[in-house]
Amino acid sequence: QQTSLVVAVSLFIAVKRRLDELKKGRIEDYAGRLIEIEKESQQARSIPELNRSKAELTSILARVVDDMRHKRVNAEGLQLFSFVWESVNYTVNDHEEQLRLGPGTTRSIAGRAKRGRRSAR
Repeated sequence: QQTSLVVAVSLFIAVKRRLDELKKGRIEDYAGRLIEIEKESQQARSIPELNRSKAELTSILARVVDDMRHKRVNAEGLQLFSFVWESVNYTVNDHEEQLRLGPGTTRSIAGRAKRGRRSAR
């Protein structure tokens, strides 16, 4: 009986490890795609190109939320994904602003222009 208990516990541990590896792999796949989206968005030359990146970001987020609901990702993986997703989302939005404002502009210049208009009132 002890032998069968040891085998059962060992099997349970092995299955749990494998499931954890699958969850980790899933998040790594998502994070890898996010990095690709970031690179693609930095090369975008138009707002419609960036909109495709934004749509894919939203789609990936929806898939991860669904995976979370179905326990296909763990909390640690979700934290990693959140960090990467927010970073990529910021980069995409920043590049969109640069495209809208024109070449050679940055957020700080846009911010100074807004502050300048306020102080001129």
